[in-house]
Amino acid sequence: MKRMTPKIIFTGIFVIFLTSAIPNILWTIFGEGERPDDIKPGVLLLGGFITVSISLSLFSFILNRIVIRRVKELDTATKKVMEGNYSINIKDRHPDEIGNLINNFNKMTEALNQNEYINKEFARNFSHEMKTPLSAIKGYADLIRTNNLTEEEKEKYINIIIEESTRLSTLSKNMLMISQLDNQVIIQKE
Repeated sequence: MKRMTPKIIFTGIFVIFLTSAIPNILWTIFGEGERPDDIKPGVLLLGGFITVSISLSLFSFILNRIVIRRVKELDTATKKVMEGNYSINIKDRHPDEIGNLINNFNKMTEALNQNEYINKEFARNFSHEMKTPLSAIKGYADLIRTNNLTEEEKEKYINIIIEESTRLSTLSKNMLMISQLDNQVIIQKE
């Protein structure tokens, strides 16, 4: 992996080199190729100001291209993930520290997106598993309430209600265990 520090150092050296060449370029363009021996302080100050301005602008532009723009893009994507959008994927092909951070961010959002799908599927399945025994209990309790049943039928329906209640109790215990496991930290092997 390439490191970002050499890029920034190279940029600084490049800007310093360019900064030292700017006065010569300005004299060539505006001074008709010759340097006078007596430079007026105002012209010297103006030339220094122009040189520093160009150098700082160039350094800021290059630094923005290397670092700041990519960090802002990652910040924006992070805010979208905080809002619940887990399908964010940042395109970045730079093999440096920020590129590595962006790559890990993309892996994280992919895992969160997959986890979101699993959670929704689990909620659907759990809802279905919960509805079935509840419907059975309600139906058989309504039948018993009618008092048009024989003692054998009442006993049969009461046993079904007990079985479905036990099933609900087991489902509830399993849900509690899953909730406790979900709150534990699990370290994955790579």
